[in-house]
Amino acid sequence: MKTLEKYLIANHIQLKVKASDWRHAIELAASTLLASGKIEPAYITAMQDAVLDFGPYMVLAEGFALAHAKPSDLVHEVCIALITVDPPVKFGNQDFDPVDILIAFGAPNAKSHIKMLRDLAGLLNKPETFTKIRKAEKKEEIISLFSTS
Repeated sequence: MKTLEKYLIANHIQLKVKASDWRHAIELAASTLLASGKIEPAYITAMQDAVLDFGPYMVLAEGFALAHAKPSDLVHEVCIALITVDPPVKFGNQDFDPVDILIAFGAPNAKSHIKMLRDLAGLLNKPETFTKIRKAEKKEEIISLFSTS
């Protein structure tokens, strides 16, 4: 099983969700990780606090944010979740706002997530990836995209 396919499961995907702002978008993305026992509630707050403390550095490309906080015991195992947001929300990044694709991830330590992030970067570096995510109507389309990476 490929790394991304292992971590991004159907229960961790939500398409075309409504978020009132960036905080709510992070909460929505992380809610599936919380529900599946991968993270503690305080990790959601930690991700939101990271934006407040360091600015919208998590917004890495046009319309895309990678929400996370530092590795800690608030995360039980490496995990990722993906949401698409409609309408998009602003994080405060002048270059890449508004955000309509948000991936939340967690890691329990500084090394456990490196392979997953490397594979995710490879997938997101393909020009068609963001287009396919934005056009997805079903979770299975996202699963397929992440399983062929």
